[in-house]
Amino acid sequence: MTTATFTSGTAPGALPLVGHGLRLRGQLFEFLESLPHHGDVVEIKLGTQPAYVVCHPDLVRQVLIDDRTFEKGGPQIEKLRELIGWGLATSPHDSHRRQRRLVQPAFQKERMATYADIIGEEIDATSRSWTDGLTTDVQRDMYRFSVRTTVRTLFAADMSVERVDELRRCIDTAFEGVYKRVLAPLGLKEKLPLPSNRRYTTALATIVSMLDEVIEQNLAAPEDSGDMLSGLTAARHNGDKLSAQELRDSGLTVLIGGSDTTSSLLTWTLHLLGQHPDIARRVQEESDEILAGRTATWDDMARLPYMNRVVMESLRLYPPVPLLTRETTQDTELGGRRIPAGATVIYSAYLMHRRPELFDDPERFDPDRWAEGAATPCRGAYVPFGLGARQCVGNDFATMRGVLALSTFLGRWNFKPAPNAPVRLAPTSTVIHPVRLMMELRAR
Repeated sequence: MTTATFTSGTAPGALPLVGHGLRLRGQLFEFLESLPHHGDVVEIKLGTQPAYVVCHPDLVRQVLIDDRTFEKGGPQIEKLRELIGWGLATSPHDSHRRQRRLVQPAFQKERMATYADIIGEEIDATSRSWTDGLTTDVQRDMYRFSVRTTVRTLFAADMSVERVDELRRCIDTAFEGVYKRVLAPLGLKEKLPLPSNRRYTTALATIVSMLDEVIEQNLAAPEDSGDMLSGLTAARHNGDKLSAQELRDSGLTVLIGGSDTTSSLLTWTLHLLGQHPDIARRVQEESDEILAGRTATWDDMARLPYMNRVVMESLRLYPPVPLLTRETTQDTELGGRRIPAGATVIYSAYLMHRRPELFDDPERFDPDRWAEGAATPCRGAYVPFGLGARQCVGNDFATMRGVLALSTFLGRWNFKPAPNAPVRLAPTSTVIHPVRLMMELRAR
C-alpha cells in the first residue's frame, strides 16, 4: 500500500441522536470493514459527536507515534478511567513517561521466569480440572485461568474459584457499561437511576475493594518479594516512586486488562485450532518434541517457534481490543483532512489486520505468514499491542502466558468443537470474546 495519496470521506447511515451507535453495537466488525470504502480517514458519529476513523497503516502509525498531538483520550478512554483509573493505559502524555519508568521494571525479562513458574502451576491446576471426554466451556475455563495467573503474579496471592467468578461477573458488567457509555457520549442515560447503572456502580466498587485489600498488605510490607505489585511498590527512579493511588490504578490496569485480554487470546486461539485440526496437529508435534508432556517454562519460549506464530496469527484475526480512541490536543492534519482540537480519533487493530491490501487472504488462519523469511507487514498494519511509547508494557507477559499455556494444553489434550454449540460474540463488550465456547476434550 502506497503513502503518496490519502482520501477522506464520511460513513453513511448515521441516525439522529444515536449516530452510528446501533451499527457499532450490533454490527461492529461489518461496520469497521466497510469504512475503507469511504476513505483513509472516515468521519463517523458517536451519538451527535463526530469521530474520525483511520483506515490506512501509515495514518495509524502517525496517530500512535505522535502521542503529543493524538493524546490518550476520547469517550472510550474517559469511560475506561472510571474503571481502571489513570494507569499506563489511560494516563495523559505529561504523566505517562514518568509512570512508565517506574512500572517497566516489573515487566522486565529478568522477572519473567518467576512469573512463568506461577503460570505453570495454574496451567497444571487447569489441566487437572479436566477429565477425558469432558465437554466444557473453554471461555469460562480460560477466564478463570487468566484471572488466577494475573492475581498470583500481580499480588502473590490466591483467589478461590468463587471469588474469580465474582470478579469475572464484575468485570463483564463494568466493560459492558463502558462500551454502552462510549456509544452514548452525551451521558444522559447513565445519569438515570436504572438497574443497569446500579449494577455498573456496584461492579466498580467490588473490583476496587478486592484490589485495595491486597494493596494494603503490600504497602505494609514494601519489600520486593517477586510479584508485580511489590515490584511496583519498591520501584524508584531518581528518588521518585508511585503513590498509593498510582499503585491502585496500575493494579487495576493489570488486573482487568491482563485478565480479559489474555482470556480472549486463549479462547480465540483454541477456537481457531478447533476449526483447523491440521494446524493443531503441528502445535502438538512441536509440544511433543520440546515438552514431552511436561509444563512449559520461560526457557521454552524460544524453543516453541510455531506456537509463537500461532499466537501472533490469533492476535491478528482476533485482537482482544478491536478499537481504541485518541483525542487531538491541537488543530492538526491527518491524511490531508483537517482535524480540530478536541476531536476523537479512532484506530482499529481489527480493521488493519483484516485488510487484503496488507495481508494476503486476510480471513485465512495461517501462522506461517509469520515464519522466518516471510514478508513483514509495514508498521501500523499489525498493532495488537499498539506502537511507540504507548505500546502495551505487558506485551511480552501476555504473549508468554499464551504460548506456555497453549503449548502445554495442546500437548496433553485434543480440543474439538462441541456439536450444536454455535459461537456467538458477547454483545457490547470492550474486549471481544464469545459468550461461551463449548469444546470436547480428549486426553492424549
